Amino acid sequence: MSTERDVRRIVEQAVLTEPRNLQVIIGPSELGVACDRCLGHKLAGTPIRRTVEWQPYVGTAVHRQLERVFEAEAVNGRWTTESKLWVGDIDGVEIWGTSDLFDHNTGTVVDFKTASKTRLAVARLGAPSQQYRAQVHLYGRGWHYNGADVNAVAIWYVPRDGDLSRSVWWQEPYDERVALDALARAEAFAKAIRILGADQFLPTLQRDPANCYDCNRYPSYPTDPPLHTAAEPFADLIPA
Repeated sequence: MSTERDVRRIVEQAVLTEPRNLQVIIGPSELGVACDRCLGHKLAGTPIRRTVEWQPYVGTAVHRQLERVFEAEAVNGRWTTESKLWVGDIDGVEIWGTSDLFDHNTGTVVDFKTASKTRLAVARLGAPSQQYRAQVHLYGRGWHYNGADVNAVAIWYVPRDGDLSRSVWWQEPYDERVALDALARAEAFAKAIRILGADQFLPTLQRDPANCYDCNRYPSYPTDPPLHTAAEPFADLIPA
């Protein structure tokens, strides 16, 4: 019997069985992913190679703590935390997500992101990634159809390994078109998978040229295109 081995085993099992890691139906956090291949596999429900991902687990823990912080402030009616929202449909399937925070006084959707020093440096340069931007606007759409007056969307990047003074705040006006574009892209992929079959469609999808981390979690096909080539055969199914 080893205390070290058992402690690690228990923690690793907790990471692997975290509900966010077991989610099957795609959610707002994944709809805007830049990698066509990852989006296609997620929509197709391809089983992933599960690994013990500690950093996302730390991010989940921070989210839970921030939820407690704002729940304590919610008595004044200004804040609503961890709200489950419908954001749209993809090929007849309802898509739901959980919004971190909504400020009713200003009509602002806020999403928390734990970030490394490198990601914080990138965040200071301007707009967030396509994936993050789509996510918050999808939440904005969810809040809008839930009856809220949505004016803005925001991301608060909090340091994973530094002082809170190094955090970065990004914000822009809510634009439903950003959410609709993400839904339309996923709709086209989902229909192609249903009509053509996953085995025919998925191998045509382009990998993200930025060396997508998640691609390694899905199986490779002998017919996978090279990294920088476009998915020509079904390009007419995919919105520009």
